[in-house]
Amino acid sequence: MRNRLDEQLELLNTELIRMGALCEDGIAQAAKVLVTRDEALRRAVDETEQEIDRKEREIEAICLRLLLQQQPVAKDLRLISAAMKMIADMERIGDQASDIAEMVEHIRAEVLPGSLRNGARCRENGDEQRRFVCAP
Repeated sequence: MRNRLDEQLELLNTELIRMGALCEDGIAQAAKVLVTRDEALRRAVDETEQEIDRKEREIEAICLRLLLQQQPVAKDLRLISAAMKMIADMERIGDQASDIAEMVEHIRAEVLPGSLRNGARCRENGDEQRRFVCAP
């Protein structure tokens, strides 16, 4: 029985990492859209956000299945509880990346600060956010 729980917890960890990678992609894409104003890339941000939403539902189902079938205690219960909180936060990150990409449509390029127009500072901010999301 413990082996099955360990397998499911490992699956949970793997899916959390995948969702985090999707968030990282969404942030990077949104930062690039802000600089390039590329419509195809903006649509890609929306697709990534939808994939993040699907991943949230999938991970939530894994967590609920673990709670109902395995009845975890102590460390395992805390891990599952933390995963539920993390997926909610990561889903919001996906929403915010999509919102940033959508706002670009409403911002004229000439009103963007010079640091955003040339992309250097925007890339730095995106890199910093990715490091935050993907920190061990």
